[in-house]
Amino acid sequence: MNDDVQLFQRIAEGDELAFEQVFHRYTPRLVSFIKKLTRDELIAAELIQETFMHLWIQREQLKEVENPSAWIYR
Repeated sequence: MNDDVQLFQRIAEGDELAFEQVFHRYTPRLVSFIKKLTRDELIAAELIQETFMHLWIQREQLKEVENPSAWIYR
Protein backbone atom coordinates (compact mmCIF):
# COMPACT_ATOMS: atom_id res chain seq x y z
CA MET A 1 0.00 0.00 0.00
CA ASN A 2 2.85 2.39 0.79
CA ASP A 3 4.05 1.97 -2.79
CA ASP A 4 0.60 2.98 -4.06
CA VAL A 5 0.65 6.10 -1.88
CA GLN A 6 4.00 7.04 -3.40
CA LEU A 7 2.66 6.40 -6.89
CA PHE A 8 -0.35 8.62 -6.17
CA GLN A 9 1.96 11.38 -4.96
CA ARG A 10 4.01 11.08 -8.15
CA ILE A 11 0.83 11.20 -10.25
CA ALA A 12 -0.21 14.34 -8.37
CA GLU A 13 3.04 15.89 -9.63
CA GLY A 14 2.19 14.91 -13.21
CA ASP A 15 4.31 11.74 -13.48
CA GLU A 16 2.83 9.82 -16.42
CA LEU A 17 4.96 6.73 -15.74
CA ALA A 18 3.47 6.46 -12.24
CA PHE A 19 0.00 6.79 -13.77
CA GLU A 20 0.80 3.98 -16.18
CA GLN A 21 2.03 1.78 -13.31
CA VAL A 22 -1.19 2.34 -11.35
CA PHE A 23 -3.24 1.69 -14.47
CA HIS A 24 -1.52 -1.65 -15.12
CA ARG A 25 -1.63 -2.62 -11.44
CA TYR A 26 -5.34 -2.01 -10.94
CA THR A 27 -6.94 -2.71 -14.33
CA PRO A 28 -6.97 -6.52 -14.06
CA ARG A 29 -8.57 -6.33 -10.62
CA LEU A 30 -11.08 -3.74 -11.75
CA VAL A 31 -12.08 -5.72 -14.83
CA SER A 32 -12.86 -8.74 -12.68
CA PHE A 33 -14.70 -6.69 -10.05
CA ILE A 34 -16.79 -4.63 -12.47
CA LYS A 35 -17.65 -7.58 -14.73
CA LYS A 36 -19.06 -9.38 -11.69
CA LEU A 37 -21.28 -6.38 -10.99
CA THR A 38 -22.36 -5.54 -14.53
CA ARG A 39 -21.93 -8.83 -16.40
CA ASP A 40 -20.93 -6.71 -19.38
CA GLU A 41 -17.36 -6.42 -20.68
CA LEU A 42 -18.04 -3.22 -22.64
CA ILE A 43 -19.50 -1.45 -19.61
CA ALA A 44 -16.56 -2.65 -17.51
CA ALA A 45 -14.10 -1.21 -20.02
CA GLU A 46 -15.95 2.11 -20.11
CA LEU A 47 -16.05 2.36 -16.32
CA ILE A 48 -12.35 1.63 -16.06
CA GLN A 49 -11.60 4.29 -18.66
CA GLU A 50 -13.72 6.81 -16.75
CA THR A 51 -12.04 5.88 -13.47
CA PHE A 52 -8.56 6.52 -14.80
CA MET A 53 -9.61 9.63 -16.67
CA HIS A 54 -11.03 10.96 -13.39
CA LEU A 55 -7.81 9.99 -11.60
CA TRP A 56 -5.69 11.98 -14.07
CA ILE A 57 -7.99 15.00 -14.15
CA GLN A 58 -8.05 15.21 -10.36
CA ARG A 59 -4.40 14.24 -9.93
CA GLU A 60 -3.51 17.30 -7.84
CA GLN A 61 -5.85 16.05 -5.10
CA LEU A 62 -4.10 12.67 -4.92
CA LYS A 63 -1.47 13.99 -2.49
CA GLU A 64 -4.15 13.79 0.20
CA VAL A 65 -5.13 10.17 -0.49
CA GLU A 66 -4.08 7.73 2.24
CA ASN A 67 -5.69 4.62 0.73
CA PRO A 68 -5.27 4.59 -3.07
CA SER A 69 -7.08 1.27 -3.50
CA ALA A 70 -10.18 2.63 -1.75
CA TRP A 71 -10.00 5.81 -3.85
CA ILE A 72 -9.93 3.82 -7.09
CA TYR A 73 -12.77 1.48 -6.11
CA ARG A 74 -14.88 4.38 -4.91
